[in-house]
Amino acid sequence: MNAERRKQIQSLIAQVEDLQSEINGILEAEQESFDNMPEGLQSSERGEKAEEAIQQLEEAAGYCDEVVNGLHGAVEV
Repeated sequence: MNAERRKQIQSLIAQVEDLQSEINGILEAEQESFDNMPEGLQSSERGEKAEEAIQQLEEAAGYCDEVVNGLHGAVEV
């Protein structure tokens, strides 16, 4: 792989890491919001939707990890 493509991949890695950071910020805010709900509200439809959003955000952050790892792997080949 030439230097220009490595540079492009490094830029992509930085972009994905920034995206992951934003996702984690939203995730933390959503988790905090859920944790501050009364127990009765946590088990309501609203609470269940918040839990689902938290799970989806965790999954999205995990996908970012996979992308970054794959890009690092491509650079190392």
